Amino acid sequence: MFTARSATLPTFRFLAAGCALAVVAASCDNGSDSTSGPGTCSGIAAAAGTDQTVVLGNTVNLNGGDSTLCDGGTPSFTWTFESVPAGSQISDQNLSDNGSPTAYGTSFTPDVAGDYVLSLTVTDRTFDASSTPDVVVVSVTTGDLPPVADCGGDRTGAVGVVTILDGGGSYDPEAQPLHYMWSLAGTPDCSDLTSDDLASAGNSTASIVPDCNGFYTVSLVVSDGAQYSSPSYCNVNVSGDNQIPVADAGEGGVVAPCDGDLIHLNGYSSYDPEGAKLTYKWSVLIVPKGSTATNNNISDRAAAAPTFQWDVEGTYRFELQVYDGTQWSAPDIVEHTVNGTALNEAPIANAGGDMQIDIEGDCDTSSYVWTCADCEEAIAVLDGTASSDPNGDTMSFLWTEETGGLTIDTPESAYTYARYPAQTSSYGVETSATFTVDLKVADCLLEDHDTIKVTFTCTGTYM
Repeated sequence: MFTARSATLPTFRFLAAGCALAVVAASCDNGSDSTSGPGTCSGIAAAAGTDQTVVLGNTVNLNGGDSTLCDGGTPSFTWTFESVPAGSQISDQNLSDNGSPTAYGTSFTPDVAGDYVLSLTVTDRTFDASSTPDVVVVSVTTGDLPPVADCGGDRTGAVGVVTILDGGGSYDPEAQPLHYMWSLAGTPDCSDLTSDDLASAGNSTASIVPDCNGFYTVSLVVSDGAQYSSPSYCNVNVSGDNQIPVADAGEGGVVAPCDGDLIHLNGYSSYDPEGAKLTYKWSVLIVPKGSTATNNNISDRAAAAPTFQWDVEGTYRFELQVYDGTQWSAPDIVEHTVNGTALNEAPIANAGGDMQIDIEGDCDTSSYVWTCADCEEAIAVLDGTASSDPNGDTMSFLWTEETGGLTIDTPESAYTYARYPAQTSSYGVETSATFTVDLKVADCLLEDHDTIKVTFTCTGTYM
């Protein structure tokens, strides 16, 4: 067992004793007599954090720092595995130490791929208060992922002086050894340098000696022996008094099928060190096979954030340069990939199995007259994490129950709770109610439904 703590400080919200907080819709009461004890606090709430996706073998860090606590109390945090993938030997004992007042975070290392569902409950021993469990889903993937190149960021240099290029930030998700390939992607018109002038171009650290003022663009590609990374581009700025502006073509990625036939380009992060007004110039560098798209497909090449109309599925590469009135920047490169929709398959909804939940109301008798307490509120766990998408698309979830007899905590979560309100009980009488709960799972184009039956039975019982 090991202990891991997040470096991020918690952001707990505290419920002040003796007051009502409209922000958290909760109230606290210390009582009128300062010697009568700590009082009570309601509204304590657990926050297990957002869902995560990690690669098998990496440590998963969990953080309950957004939980709402009672001010002046003694909180503890309890993390529990609600479900693990088939074949996993993970249990609560594999979580790093937690339970002390400061141990809002915990961690574990997954042993197989799949979805791990965990819940967090916050308990305050001072006020004898406990939160409803909050859940988080950790999706663990496997497979040989491509390495990631990192050329170390832009540099400033001087004519005739060695400039060091550091690719030590490159990595492989499966921790395979890397092979480095540096090249010179662009030089000023006054330079005679080529890629052959890069020293140690096969090592993690390379170097260049600029031969004139201007912008030098270097690229780094790394290989794990099976796959190559996308190139990482860095610039060496060798200039006089006026600093060269910096182009930023934004983040690339995969264009969702529902986004239509437009790629949205974004150069708003470009800047000039002296604050000069910039002129933008976008260009298309590479288009997929069969595409006839050109620079004319860019809505406005001089705009900071134009659109590009694609015509063929595949990867498009774009270049952005900016001008400060004196000098042009080095180009910045961005890639956007358009995936096809013709082979898109609908996701597969899996709402789990039918459920039978029994609740008892405590009964007592006096003079042959039975009196019974209500059957308390009952909770059914709705678990749709076994749903899947054949194409690996991101899925949305929606739980519904048409009669309104159940209250679903978070209908758009894969894992949530359905609540059946307290019911009147009679001694020896079973009262049942059955509800049909529907789960809709959708990607951006198609959807699938699965339903389950949830039956609640209330019985008055002599205790």
